Amino acid sequence: MRSFFLILLYLFLGISLFSLVIEVENEAITITETEEFSKIIAEKNQFFSSQNGSPAIPLKSVYFELPANQSIKSLKVIPHNLKTAKLNKLVYPVQKAYPLIDYASAQFTEPADSIYLKPVFPSDLLFNYGEGKCGDKTIGYVSFYTAIYFTQALELKIPQSFLVEIELKPAENDQLLPAGRISDYILHNLNLDDSFRNDEIIKYLLITTVEFLPAYNNLLHWRRAQGIQVSSITIEEIDLQFEGRDLQEKIRNCIIQNYEETGISYVTLGGDVDHIPDRKVFAFDCEYGSYTDENDIPCDMYYSCLHGDWDADENSIFGEESDETDYFPEVYVGRIPVNSIPEIEDYVSRLIHYESGNIPDYNKATGFSMELWPDSNSEICQQYIYDKYFPEYYDIQFLYGAENNQENAYLLMNENQNIIQHTGHAGRQSMSLQHGRIRVNELDSLNNNWGGIFYSIGCWAAALDYNSIGENLVSQIDKGFLGFIGNSRYGWGAPAAPGFGFSEFYQKAFFRELFAGSTKLAEVNALQKLDFIPYFNGTSVYKWIAYQLNALGDSYFNLNISNPQNMNYTLNLVNDQYQFYISSAGIPLSNVVVSCGDQLVFSNASGQAELEIEFLNDPIILYKNEYKTIFIDPEEILTDLYLEYVNIMPQLLVTQGETISLNPVLHNNLQQETEFDVMYEYNPNDITLDFEDNPGIIAGETSLDLSEVVINIRSLINSYQMEDGKKILFTQKICAAETGETLTERAIELTVQAPALIVSAFNYLTDEISAGDEFQVEFFLKNNGYFPLTGLALELFSTSPYLNFDDPNLQFDIFLDSGSELAFTNQIKVSENIPSDLTALLNLNILSSYLEQTYQFSKTVFLGSGKIDFQDDFENNQSWELEPEWQIVDDFSYNGDKSLSCRPQFIGNYTAETPNLTYLPGMELAFYYKYKMPMYGNDGVFILFESPTVSDTLLFLGAGGALPENNSRLPEIYIENDWAEYVLNFTDITVNDLEPGTPFSITLKFNFSEVIENFNEYFIMNDIGVFFDDFRIGMEKHEPDAAAEKKLVVFPNPSRMSCLPRFYFYQPADGRCIMKIFNIKGELVKENNYNSLGEGNLTLFWDGKDKWNRPAACGLYVILIDTGATKYKNKFVFLK
Repeated sequence: MRSFFLILLYLFLGISLFSLVIEVENEAITITETEEFSKIIAEKNQFFSSQNGSPAIPLKSVYFELPANQSIKSLKVIPHNLKTAKLNKLVYPVQKAYPLIDYASAQFTEPADSIYLKPVFPSDLLFNYGEGKCGDKTIGYVSFYTAIYFTQALELKIPQSFLVEIELKPAENDQLLPAGRISDYILHNLNLDDSFRNDEIIKYLLITTVEFLPAYNNLLHWRRAQGIQVSSITIEEIDLQFEGRDLQEKIRNCIIQNYEETGISYVTLGGDVDHIPDRKVFAFDCEYGSYTDENDIPCDMYYSCLHGDWDADENSIFGEESDETDYFPEVYVGRIPVNSIPEIEDYVSRLIHYESGNIPDYNKATGFSMELWPDSNSEICQQYIYDKYFPEYYDIQFLYGAENNQENAYLLMNENQNIIQHTGHAGRQSMSLQHGRIRVNELDSLNNNWGGIFYSIGCWAAALDYNSIGENLVSQIDKGFLGFIGNSRYGWGAPAAPGFGFSEFYQKAFFRELFAGSTKLAEVNALQKLDFIPYFNGTSVYKWIAYQLNALGDSYFNLNISNPQNMNYTLNLVNDQYQFYISSAGIPLSNVVVSCGDQLVFSNASGQAELEIEFLNDPIILYKNEYKTIFIDPEEILTDLYLEYVNIMPQLLVTQGETISLNPVLHNNLQQETEFDVMYEYNPNDITLDFEDNPGIIAGETSLDLSEVVINIRSLINSYQMEDGKKILFTQKICAAETGETLTERAIELTVQAPALIVSAFNYLTDEISAGDEFQVEFFLKNNGYFPLTGLALELFSTSPYLNFDDPNLQFDIFLDSGSELAFTNQIKVSENIPSDLTALLNLNILSSYLEQTYQFSKTVFLGSGKIDFQDDFENNQSWELEPEWQIVDDFSYNGDKSLSCRPQFIGNYTAETPNLTYLPGMELAFYYKYKMPMYGNDGVFILFESPTVSDTLLFLGAGGALPENNSRLPEIYIENDWAEYVLNFTDITVNDLEPGTPFSITLKFNFSEVIENFNEYFIMNDIGVFFDDFRIGMEKHEPDAAAEKKLVVFPNPSRMSCLPRFYFYQPADGRCIMKIFNIKGELVKENNYNSLGEGNLTLFWDGKDKWNRPAACGLYVILIDTGATKYKNKFVFLK
């Protein structure tokens, strides 16, 4: 997430002017050295200016939203808090960009004397600024240098932050399109708006020819079956119905109208450029001279970015610097580069097969990398992408060097790869390998059954106007790939920038977005370009590449980046409807699209959906992204005999003591009568049955009412206390009377809902347990179940004869609602002869009632003798064991006047140790910490857990970077941070399992590795070093839940794969809902969108898997549920 603050200032000088002030944190800057130059490296982005031979100082960019009807009048960038770094060599120069085809003439760009002989570079931090429109918003952007280079002094001034001051003026032409799904997501992607909702109906437009349209019927039907609203229009209709200077402009005007009137998101151009023309655009004159049309870039981005007409100067040259070109998409555009009906039918068939989840293994990827220039190390970029973005479960085979040859390449392609990257040279008809090529006229050697996406940075590989290799890989019949991303003209690189050239920057961005969850072909093609828009000014290679990267394939082609999960369904006949219950691994699936012909419904939160029987003529399709699609033949739904339960849901929520009545009806589709017996399967420990005898015979082609079956859920009195969420399975079978063979059966699953009372926390109100003491303990009881509880009776006791509760029996006449919490205290008396190493158990037995049934709950907590709480604010001397270098200082403090700091004069390790404490589960370490340290080196403080049997390093706080191998000292730069609170639970941060009662202490060990004069002399420089304040060790403190979190109940908590979490909340009205689960780092783990949930108390489920369908890691998670009207939030722990 970008770190900046946006302030809107109003100035009144007769009229009202607007200004924006943006505060921006700088990138983390590091400096490395080659034999000749110093290289400046930014942590996140490595973008440089296009001024060849100038110092290569990284650029940073920021997006911001402009107020309505306002435009940028002027802009300036002001540096703040500059840090100085000494350099030993000149800063590396910006390298000239070369087309990848031009490797023979490429050479190193030397530092430009006209720049390096000046005293400072740059003279102004501002590099570029501009604005563009996206839906109903205007987005501003600015790019600027991240450091100032003093060339003669060999110094680099690195601002820690910047102020960007923007003066605004009334917009001259502020005609905006309406907001749309894509424009909202672009704002969300740029961190400008967090209101994007992913549950809107997707709208899709196909543009093709009259001849081709019938061949696309199966694609349109498939998209409808995915829940997408589809429409189509032919080129011939567009030519007659829309205005424009040429057919390209008419097509664009058609897209604009459909966007304004229907809100389309995806546009597929269903034909090659001979059928649906491309727009040629101009970025700059590359002056290479290989082809006469090399600067005429085929650009389907023209159909995606809908503001303006891309030709403001009206010279019929589109996309020029003077054309006020819009770079932000309103729709995502893809092109299926086909020229015949057989090619269309085959592509559509391959796509449906792929998206249905029928591929045995999607987790396969291959890379081909050749040496683009001498010593280019071109494999670095691909390897970076595999290491940084690809999930660990992918089977990756990467060819470079001698192994990257034609034989191996075809061998791997024929093994069916989901993702292929090509880092190499290319031409219109082929892509180069280190040895050999992949040629259009040799694609007979390609015999794969399926392929996902192919990404190439090679020149002309996707030249739409030349029947290119990329187009042929997509349009091959019975083989090939469903998507190709490539250049319609030259790819670009820098020979002296090994590993990461300009085209490779886009390649990195593409796969970053893909594995962040943007898996649609045209979507990820558009999103990979956003980072580079602030660098599109002038002779910009970045703009050239953005123009030419086209998505070849269906715009909505969904790349499965992991193997889909299985779906299961059961079917009931209810009145004149088929009622589906859809699940996966026992978890109900919402938003499954259930379709049959024109019928289309979504499953609800319980996995239920219904279709009208009389309209079931077409195959029934059950579709959900990331799951295998189910195709059902309507004629196979009804067996010869089938059993129906009238007016019963396939999943039932029950409580102990409740009864459920089933009214079974047996249908016989055979012409002859059938003799049968009725059998029941169930666990008698959970339920009992009441039923009458059944007739035993059914006439042909009739229906027969069977005996009512009453299922009695055993009560607590005559059974046991069932856990909330327990599954009870009941199956009724119709068996042949003579053979006992099962003819048909019907099963229902009952889910028990029960109270769930937990001890959510336990606080010791003492810092030490000693002989003869009496101290107070505090308990927090929480109703984590779905039902309220009435009255609480508590019995408290200890297994130890040395500990006794003052009041072992407590009664609370209360009503404890779901999610509510009760706090109470009690006194514990400690025996005079308590052992010094006592570890004892405290037990709570709790009785409560619901619906006249009494439930019992229990909890055990540990208690040990010795010191269990230690606090020090360093205002008064505590019993630390301090080496002389550790001192109480008054230079800084978080609270009061003093803090603890280490002030060494000589190299060494210096320790500060707490008194001995006794470990108990639930203990935590908390402190406030401030530091100012050398960025490079080994200075810093280790926090150690020390006990007789265990020694763990819990944390290192200090220097931020390692020294180079030759131990030469890097620039004298500080890293620093003001006071920040650390709260660490020992269970989470210790490697070894800790036994309750273990004696331990915490040691602070400061490592002082090198004395640098006037830089890290801690003994005399009071403003640097490490500082601790408000240091505390003790039991985790707990306060009753805030009211906002009471409304969302997570149970069980902790949860695990064998007992998955459920989320209980109240929805005030029927409508859509979004559930998001985040890990402790704030990263989105899973997102589910629900179309319609109904009103009232609802339950949602999580399958314990992340967005790639991998089992989630153990840890603390945050659950957010947004119903539109109400937002709920809570935390829960997930275990294996």
